[in-house]
Amino acid sequence: MDHKDPQTLRRLLSRWTTGVAVITTAGRDGVPLGKAVNSFHSVSLDPPLVGWCVDVRSTRYDEWVEAPGYVVHVVSEGQSDLVKRFARSGGDKFDGLNWEPGPFGMPLISEASVRLECQMWKQVEAGDHTYLIAEVIEVEDGPVSALLFHAGQPRTLGELVELHTASQAVTTLPRPSVAPTTPLLKAL
Repeated sequence: MDHKDPQTLRRLLSRWTTGVAVITTAGRDGVPLGKAVNSFHSVSLDPPLVGWCVDVRSTRYDEWVEAPGYVVHVVSEGQSDLVKRFARSGGDKFDGLNWEPGPFGMPLISEASVRLECQMWKQVEAGDHTYLIAEVIEVEDGPVSALLFHAGQPRTLGELVELHTASQAVTTLPRPSVAPTTPLLKAL
């Protein structure tokens, strides 16, 4: 298997279950900008830093790297439509969406599991992405259950359990009643 083939690597890495977040900021001229990501994560607790990666081929890449900060919305289980809205390319992702500008001018979407308002701290070029690290300046806690991302789809924890159970039923083979004798077993 060619580990340098981007599609192969993407398919294999999609097996890694992550959280999913919607990142927003105020773009040029104050126009709201947003993107669904699964690369969001904690970087440091002291100082409180978080990060995510933006693709250098993103149509609004320049606006992301010029932004003074961003808001991370950790998406709740019932918000898979929100993820799909912000995962698509182009169009006004905020049209008809319940949001308001926050105290720092960045778009705040209601009903997130957790919302973090962040100020840009450092940017690092990393291959075909730029790693945007920011300091958390405001936090809002919402519902506890966050949406997950697995195999290219937003999923709830219950859906992942069902997928795992179904895959185990298909792939589990009966175990032999007597273990085969191998040189390793003889040595034990």
